[in-house]
Amino acid sequence: SQPIRPKRKSFIIAESTNSCCQANFFRINRRVTIHSIENKTLSKHHGADAFSSAAVSVGIIGAHYMGLIWMDSLVAVLETIHLLYLGVEIFWESFKGLMDYSAPADVLKKIQKTVLDFEEVKTVETLKTRQVGQGIWIDIVIGVNPDLRVDEAYDVGCQVEAVLFETIEHVAAVNVRFGAHDSRKLLTQGL
Repeated sequence: SQPIRPKRKSFIIAESTNSCCQANFFRINRRVTIHSIENKTLSKHHGADAFSSAAVSVGIIGAHYMGLIWMDSLVAVLETIHLLYLGVEIFWESFKGLMDYSAPADVLKKIQKTVLDFEEVKTVETLKTRQVGQGIWIDIVIGVNPDLRVDEAYDVGCQVEAVLFETIEHVAAVNVRFGAHDSRKLLTQGL
């Protein structure tokens, strides 16, 4: 096999350096804690660039150094598929940012657990969330002890609202309503 010409060596070194830099940008962007679709897109872009540069280096080494002339074409096809997949994924995430949709299941569970940690809250009757852009809107109906006065139940609702703002990330608005929890009704519904 032929030795690598200086031009190819320079290109491989450049691609390897680029891959390392892009991988570092990817790592930094993934750690940024702002809730931004644009930041997630940028992070995925850097990750794809790092992967692409590494794949190009492998293709060049395989085709020109190891004599596997088909390696360059294979890497090109695989990278095209990778970029198509990434493009669709990024488009879908961006498109969802234009529309409202329900918050992820783990966020719903965290909301429910947070609310049920209140001694006065007996049940979560309904929980609806909408994620609009970067913010989450929460609409919740809680079942409280029927012995509470209305002003006490209202205070519990205000406390629930405040705690949700503190513990759930990216909350834009919270609407808490309450009703008396009737355990007898729940028992008869199961019959």
